[in-house]
Order: sequence, then C-alpha cells, then structure tokens
Amino acid sequence: LRIESGQYWFHHKVEEGAWLTGKDIEIDPQKDFVIRTTITKVSGVDNYGYGLLWGLQDVDHYYQFALSGNGHFRYVKSDGEDWTDLIAWTKSDLIRQNDGATNTIAVHKEGQQLKFWVNDQLIAEAEFEPFFGNQIGYIVYNIMEISIDELRVEQPAPEEQLVQTVQPTPTPLPAETLEPLPEIKPETVSASRVALVIGNNAYGRVPLATPLHDAQAITRGLE
Repeated sequence: LRIESGQYWFHHKVEEGAWLTGKDIEIDPQKDFVIRTTITKVSGVDNYGYGLLWGLQDVDHYYQFALSGNGHFRYVKSDGEDWTDLIAWTKSDLIRQNDGATNTIAVHKEGQQLKFWVNDQLIAEAEFEPFFGNQIGYIVYNIMEISIDELRVEQPAPEEQLVQTVQPTPTPLPAETLEPLPEIKPETVSASRVALVIGNNAYGRVPLATPLHDAQAITRGLE
C-alpha cells in the first residue's frame, strides 16, 4: 500500500487469496447514501476481482462490489461463515477492460434498494442489506495492482429545524374590559424560582421604544 502521484496504490503480490484495506467512515445505514470511487487496474491477472468494500467490520464481514479485468462484475456478501453471491459474476460492456483501464464505480442506497453504477451508467440493482461495521475500503485478488484516484462518500445532512419569527398583531381591548391586577403580597421562600420577563416592542402601527430596556431592568431587579 502506498501513496504516489496523488493516488492510493494497492498491490497484491500472491497467487491466491485476497488482501483488503479499510477505514472507519461514518454512514447512517438507515438513510440514503452514495459511495463513489475511481479505480485503475494497473497490472495483473484479468480473471480475478478488484473493487469496493462497505459495511466492513473485519476480514470476514463486509459487502463487495468488484470488477474483473475481462469485463465482469459481482456483488458479494461475506458474513463470516457464508459467502453469498448476491449478484454472481456478470459480463458488461460498460466495464473498461485489461491493464491500464480506469473505471468509476458507485453504490447508491435509495430507500431499501442498492443501485450499482459503472462509469455513470446503472448496471444492476439489489435489495439493501444491513451493515456489519462502519468501514469502507478496497479488495484485490490474486496477483494484481490497482490505483485509486478518488473516494467520495455522500449522505444528506440531517434536516435543519427552521425557526420562524412571527411578529405579533395585537388586538386592542376596550378600556372597560380592563381590570386592575390583584395586589400580590411578597413572601419569603427558600426554594429557587424562575421568572419569565417579556418586553414587547413589536406593535404593528406604533412600535414602542423602551419595553426591552424595561424588561432588562426588571430582570436585574428580580435577580
């Protein structure tokens, strides 16, 4: 594994098995998301896979969207004891082939569906499966080298709460309906109390100049 010329290089030098690499990247699996990456097959065999991992927990628990140098793709679930081809190896003309070929692949979650894209073309769909872990990464089989130019993870931000300020429109009361407030006798208490002080200057036709200052003075007095 190395960084070179602004790319992430991943070289598997053994004639069997696979290597994988991953990094914790928070995704809420309950919401829609997009994982998009650009991979170049630099060299190596054409009849084995390389590609993207997500929902990765460890070397035995992950999901995989892989391509091959001879133009095939597959979608795999590995859950420790079982290896399931959710989409078996399938030939597609959308995949650029052989050494030096660069393909952009993407996984979109939309509702309870996963959509798989290659070079900005929809290539397959499948039902969404719950994550094992929070890592995203890459996998390479057999003797093969790839370079990764980009990894983008996108998810809608949480909905922001909109706070709307409404200016009150007071309704004048006839003078005869106004009654004097009852006298409140002070009392001594030991428990703490909370006062709500309101200074309203936002009258529609004739805004008042001092209520906010008066409210601040009242607040200081109460404190």
